[in-house]
Amino acid sequence: MAWWVLRGGSPFVAMWREIVSMSYLRFEPHQLTSARLEGIIGTIPHTPLDKAVADALADIGIATIGAPHSRMAA
Repeated sequence: MAWWVLRGGSPFVAMWREIVSMSYLRFEPHQLTSARLEGIIGTIPHTPLDKAVADALADIGIATIGAPHSRMAA
């Protein structure tokens, strides 16, 4: 959707108003860091990407290759 549409509709649609208020993030370089959180709780556990994607797809009912409950035809 074009930005001008979001800006024009923002007085009437709360979600669009919030998206427009964060539009600066598209143009400003930024980076998120977990250093402060790690300082508080220690090492942050990470799920491997392939497992996270497979679990997410399984949750919405999409079988993945190599998944134990795969219904894909052989």
